[in-house]
Amino acid sequence: MKTLNLQQHKRMYRFIIFFIFVLISCKKEHLKEDETKVYSELEFYFKENDYNTCMVISSLEITNNNVIIISAFKRIDHNFNYAAVFTFNNNKISEVDSADFLSLDQSLKKLKGINDEQFWYNENLLIKYDKNQEQLVYSWSVAGFNNILKSSKFKLDKFDNLWEATNDGINEFDGQNWKNYFKGNRFWAICLDSQKNLYASTMPGFDEPGIILKYNYEKWDTLAICSANAKWVPCMHFDSEDNLWFGVLSRWAVAPESGDGLYKYDGKNFTNYNIYNSKLPSNSIIDIAIDKHNNKWIGMYSSGLAKLNNNNELKIFNKNNTPMPFESIEHIVVDNNNNTWMAIQFYGLAKLKE
Repeated sequence: MKTLNLQQHKRMYRFIIFFIFVLISCKKEHLKEDETKVYSELEFYFKENDYNTCMVISSLEITNNNVIIISAFKRIDHNFNYAAVFTFNNNKISEVDSADFLSLDQSLKKLKGINDEQFWYNENLLIKYDKNQEQLVYSWSVAGFNNILKSSKFKLDKFDNLWEATNDGINEFDGQNWKNYFKGNRFWAICLDSQKNLYASTMPGFDEPGIILKYNYEKWDTLAICSANAKWVPCMHFDSEDNLWFGVLSRWAVAPESGDGLYKYDGKNFTNYNIYNSKLPSNSIIDIAIDKHNNKWIGMYSSGLAKLNNNNELKIFNKNNTPMPFESIEHIVVDNNNNTWMAIQFYGLAKLKE
């Protein structure tokens, strides 16, 4: 039997040490990769095996004391035939009596609208029933006025006048009288910047592009025009630095390649994030919420939820890393505890825990 000399022993020893080091390094790298695969967990407030607990949510708002208010279209016997307003509080979803919304806030008052719609309205909250809507899913609208920076169908301006985006222009209510702007044009959403200038986005026809208008209480200006016909802006949100973020959808399709993605407007320049120049997985952006840390939470059709931080780092939540039943996120709000709440298309309410 051949024996190894001292030099050979040293070489063998170094090789064994090196081999063990490589194995340890590979193991560490493997664990690191595994850890990045699971970003979060979702808490669902419906039962997947009970079809009737799932809802189509048409608006989602949150109050200062973290009560979530939902307008939704609920399944009954496998049909969408029941629309109502619901609250979510203490892990329980409860229907609100539509004959009396004082259970939500004692200061709510019942008003009449410009076309005889019914409003319940105060300085914090608005609930509207539009009996003229063709689709029952939109019969109820809920808007909270605590966050002026995030778009919704209703806002209060710096004079506490009420503004409403409608299918027949923009309505302004000064407490006594209604005034209509841009009659004959369909508007989708309204938001305000930190100076309370007003911004409104249109829902265009298929033969025209959507636009964003700015109103400084003296004149209306066109801020942005979408890149093609049938493209429009469903969501807007100002961040803590007064940059306007908005998404662009296509009315023709909501596939990942449709729409124009996410935009940032800094007062002078537009920056576009899309599937071709960034890691954003979808150009179909339906909602945006910005939390107290200035993170942008982005709801997408067909591709889940995205989080964009101040360093432009993008984190994606989808079926690959989160127990998400469907990858279309239509509404997002962030509560005072920095929990992210979302409406998943066809599946109702869920809460993200990173």
